[in-house]
Amino acid sequence: MAIKGLIFDLDGTVALSQHFHAQAFGEVFKHHGLIFTPQDDARYTGTGAHHTFQEFFKEHGITLTQEQIEQYYQEKKAVYEELIKKSPMESVPGVKKFLEEQQKRGMKISMATGNSLEATKFILKEIRLENYFEHITTNKDVANPKPAPDIFLKAAQKMGLQPEECIVFEDAVNGVKAAKSAGMNCIGLETTTPKEKLLGAGADMIVKDYTSIEESSIS
Repeated sequence: MAIKGLIFDLDGTVALSQHFHAQAFGEVFKHHGLIFTPQDDARYTGTGAHHTFQEFFKEHGITLTQEQIEQYYQEKKAVYEELIKKSPMESVPGVKKFLEEQQKRGMKISMATGNSLEATKFILKEIRLENYFEHITTNKDVANPKPAPDIFLKAAQKMGLQPEECIVFEDAVNGVKAAKSAGMNCIGLETTTPKEKLLGAGADMIVKDYTSIEESSIS
């Protein structure tokens, strides 16, 4: 079946912004007596902040109430938003030209991210890519975060497409797993995750950035 739609993650896939999440989580966990390492961040990338707080505290023998989870989410959100507002924001090399080319080809283009809608719109505006995405799907729109397939299936539904008509672009293991569970092809970007881990998660192709994607790969 011909490819008709492209679905992009945001942090690390379109914007070089994943490190802001890691820093914000690190500050909040440190404030509450826990150390959140880069390895921990890699395990939870893409799953959403509510899930991360719940599961990471559980790993340390602490069960949070829903009120506590929401409190920590708000703390992290405040730190993260402050970071992205005061720091230079860059896009992944080649992404703007790639999006322009795919628009001209008539591809439907969508975003599926564990980030909040507010932060997503802010980042896209900062990197001047706010006009390329027909739809934005977030964890608020689905029952289960990545690595469950829900968010990509919802994105495809919004575009009126079948899963096999879509290609997902992801930089994280959880995102790749979600795409493959959704029955979609997935191109992995080495912006935040080593090639071997992306391939191990099931990525169909690995690229360093959008400057190395050939048009024949999107068909």
